[in-house]
Amino acid sequence: MEIELIVDLCADLATATASALRRIVKPLNTRHLGAVMLCSVLVIGTLPVVGCSGATVAQNIVNWTPALESTAATVAAAVQILQPQDALLVQGALMGFDAAANLVRVQAQAYLANPNQTVLQTLQTGVVTFQQQVNASLLAAARIVDPQSQATILAALNAVATVINSMFALIGGIKGNTIAALATGATIALATTRRYRDEAQSVRIVAAHYGESEAAASIQVALAQRELAVAGF
Repeated sequence: MEIELIVDLCADLATATASALRRIVKPLNTRHLGAVMLCSVLVIGTLPVVGCSGATVAQNIVNWTPALESTAATVAAAVQILQPQDALLVQGALMGFDAAANLVRVQAQAYLANPNQTVLQTLQTGVVTFQQQVNASLLAAARIVDPQSQATILAALNAVATVINSMFALIGGIKGNTIAALATGATIALATTRRYRDEAQSVRIVAAHYGESEAAASIQVALAQRELAVAGF
């Protein structure tokens, strides 16, 4: 049953990707390919993943860093308006949140300046670490009982999750990446947080970032999530 579902998903994604790219990307360019793993138009299960050079994708990763820091700051502001008992549920998971976002920014800029394997390893580790913290924060926020408070903090966290997962997926398109090897240390899978993430919000964020339609962004979000899941996250 699981294999059949995966095959159906791959077929649907392949059809949707081909149709949407014909309508949206005229001509096909690097900017739009960025959200679809940059140098590869990935039709999962039918085409191999072809990595691209670090120099090609580095700027695209850095382009996400302002959004990463601003969404992290929004989370901090959201916590401030929570009821004390609700704030306590998430404060532990959010400890060092802003610092972690800033570290990823610094690492991304370092990789842009010097896109070699050593700096890539450092960036990968930083992104994985922060992604796991975001996942833990989503699970913590889900424990908030008050519906309005829970919705507020989950929306803020989902924005951060969208950005860090987009950056993560872009790294997956870099030739020589080793994100799959880091999956063994990942304790919270994306599937665990799926019910607490708002895919429609994620699509809007990606569409706004790349200046494209939500139809294109929805495909890119699905492909990015699929790539991370295949890698073990």
